[in-house]
Amino acid sequence: IFCSPRPCPIPSRSFPNLTSPLNRAGWERPSPIAVRESSRRRDLFRLNYSPSGWYGACQDGNRAAIYDLRTGEKRLTEAAPGLAFFLGWSTGEMVAVGLADEEEVNHGLDFSYPAGVRSLKFYDVNGELKAEVLVPSGKAGLSIGRWAWTPDNSKLAFTTGRVVRTGVEPAAGTPLLRHQADAVWVWEDPLKRQEAASGGSEASAASAAKPRKLARVSGIVESMEWDPSGEFVDVWFHTPAAEPRPEQTGVRISLAGHASSRSRPNPHALGLRHQDVLLGAMGGREYFLRADNRGSRVFARDPAGNEYQLLQGEFRVDYAKVDRGALVLVTRSGLDPLSERSRVYLIVP
Repeated sequence: IFCSPRPCPIPSRSFPNLTSPLNRAGWERPSPIAVRESSRRRDLFRLNYSPSGWYGACQDGNRAAIYDLRTGEKRLTEAAPGLAFFLGWSTGEMVAVGLADEEEVNHGLDFSYPAGVRSLKFYDVNGELKAEVLVPSGKAGLSIGRWAWTPDNSKLAFTTGRVVRTGVEPAAGTPLLRHQADAVWVWEDPLKRQEAASGGSEASAASAAKPRKLARVSGIVESMEWDPSGEFVDVWFHTPAAEPRPEQTGVRISLAGHASSRSRPNPHALGLRHQDVLLGAMGGREYFLRADNRGSRVFARDPAGNEYQLLQGEFRVDYAKVDRGALVLVTRSGLDPLSERSRVYLIVP
């Protein structure tokens, strides 16, 4: 999806209300086709694709705008009271909108974003409300931090805690706020509960489960991910940029509330130099990145210590993850933004 720019009438850095045709080009049809004749360019600055790729969403004032990327139709979620923020997509193709208090919001030069929210709302691609979750305990000062749905939208996990100041925004000079989690919750069948509240019987409303606390945690949570089975949720803690580590720590929590420590390659360690950064393991081998002033090298190492070089050259690795039996790498080369080149590699055992 991209805009066809029109000449700017006045030289300036920011034209928030400039409009341009919205076009789509894809593998099935490389030639661009117009899907919407007029769209504000700022709507596309932070356009976030849905998991299917057929929808995009972004912030639109105090609500979210949802684009159908096949027809160009634009739909809006309900206008919310207070401060509302578009937070992304669920794996099951729902739009997340969070309602936050002023003291929970980070203010930057170009946009603002919440460290925590007092309410989470989820909408389908038509802009219809499907589920809403509030802080279960109802205690003053508590808010919701990270969240994650199972792929089938049957369970929602989220953290609660308090917003704390951890530093200063470098560009804006404003306080940098993060969410300090103290508990992990799970809500089973939240869509069933919303349907019951929207006109179902009292019996169905009573049978719909409420969120329940899974376990206590302590730390700034960076992300949450469900195990494919839907029986465990992995909670990963933030690693300060000033203290780069090759591994990221976390905890795996079962639906019964049992917790166990976990670790994985730190996704933010890709910029470390002069040391072996573990990218992942598969097929009995571990895969590493080593970068220095001359470039980067990606190699595998077997249990006997033998090394097998896979890639070497003057490039940087922007993304690395073992997914579905393959190591996915995104590399970038070149120093000039106009001439740099990105490549995607799939490495299999």
